[in-house]
Amino acid sequence: MPTADLQDIKQDPELWAALQFLLGINLRGNPQGEHAENIEQTIHYYQQVLEVYTYIEFPADHRRTQQGLGNLYFGRQDWTLAETVYSAAIQAGSDLLAAAYTETGRRAEISEVARLYVDCAYCLIRLGRPAEGLLRLEQG
Repeated sequence: MPTADLQDIKQDPELWAALQFLLGINLRGNPQGEHAENIEQTIHYYQQVLEVYTYIEFPADHRRTQQGLGNLYFGRQDWTLAETVYSAAIQAGSDLLAAAYTETGRRAEISEVARLYVDCAYCLIRLGRPAEGLLRLEQG
């Protein structure tokens, strides 16, 4: 597998974003260091990734990154931020589902977003918005 040097990374935003995403995954699973600091740094990495993996340019990567970010907020019980990013991931997933032109593609997209609806609904319930939570759950 070819390796990228620092110059390649600086000139290729997609490569840079992929690296930031992988750094976030690695740091999140790192048993060393302070857990809360690792989570905060992972959030920072994911927020940087979203500067490149925009909803328009990279909808699947955008959905995946928003989902990871939502999971981090969910884990620290920040229901407002979790619901916001889960909703963004759901929107990207809905658009990807609409654009899928094969049954296999549609099934793959449904499996990717199914959990998002459940987690987003839970956030809405925790925010005191149970009717919206039920509606979100039904949409999923």
